[in-house]
Amino acid sequence: MSIGITRPNGSVYRPRKIRAQLLGNEDETNAVVVLGTHDLADARVRAQAEVNELNSGIDYQFFIRPSDRGKRVWYRQKLWGFYEDAPLYGFEVDEERGVAGVEFDIITEFDLYDACLEEFDAPEANRGAEG
Repeated sequence: MSIGITRPNGSVYRPRKIRAQLLGNEDETNAVVVLGTHDLADARVRAQAEVNELNSGIDYQFFIRPSDRGKRVWYRQKLWGFYEDAPLYGFEVDEERGVAGVEFDIITEFDLYDACLEEFDAPEANRGAEG
């Protein structure tokens, strides 16, 4: 029996599976959402795994914004149109029929030091890159 998540209107949502989805397009990835859960800790682990996979084979790195604790959302996937005969899908907020999820902002290594607050440290891989 799956654990239910209560929607804002009081009905219960029962997830079928948990999956991570990058948000944005091939030119700009700006977030990752973990669908099927509202568990912030588990979602962060899954989101980080998706970001790590995104980083393989590219010249620069993406990171989850250090100050981002995750935002609980209700999203429904929707066909937004077509580009060069390929369907374009997006997510819209839908608290009544959407899937429970947790969203995290993504930044590039170029933005990382600007985004880090004093109480957060940059990842070890980037230390000394400026000096």
